[in-house]
Amino acid sequence: RTATFWKLIAIFFMVSLSLQGIVVHLVPILIDESLSPDSAAAYMSVFGAFIIFGRIACGYAIDRVFAPWVGCGLFLASALAASLLLIVEPGSLLPALIAVLFGFGVGSELDLLGYMIARYFGLKNFGVLYGYAFSAFLLGISVGPLFLGVVYDTAGNYHIGLVIIAALLVTSALITLTLGAFPNWLARQDQ
Repeated sequence: RTATFWKLIAIFFMVSLSLQGIVVHLVPILIDESLSPDSAAAYMSVFGAFIIFGRIACGYAIDRVFAPWVGCGLFLASALAASLLLIVEPGSLLPALIAVLFGFGVGSELDLLGYMIARYFGLKNFGVLYGYAFSAFLLGISVGPLFLGVVYDTAGNYHIGLVIIAALLVTSALITLTLGAFPNWLARQDQ
């Protein structure tokens, strides 16, 4: 019933739609931008490795820095990666940078979701609230690949889809900055 909850639902729907849409289409996008199939597949290995690093780095960061700021930074980095996909050239280092940035984004999105639900709403109703938020996350996962596929089939390339995804990620980052401070659950338990 709170604005914070609905903001989190919107954020993680948009983020999962964006990142998972690109995950499914990353190799075809890179091939569409003139990379060889072998090179495009090799960058998926880099992407996969950085999912692991993203999980570790996100956990470390949210233990030390306000989680919405961490999320904002990760979402903006993913928006940058989506934008860079528009200018990829064979032989450049951009595909590696893109794979790293997306790996960090995908590695951290679900960790941020659980952490922020717990910090904003406590643990009493965590299961129910997380279930709703995770459902929105899964809806984004199912819509993202379909969205990019329809864009490609309609336009003949991924460009407009990548622009929309970058805009969704920037929007998510900006909404994240409006979440406000975590409630002090220990003080509430003492009252």
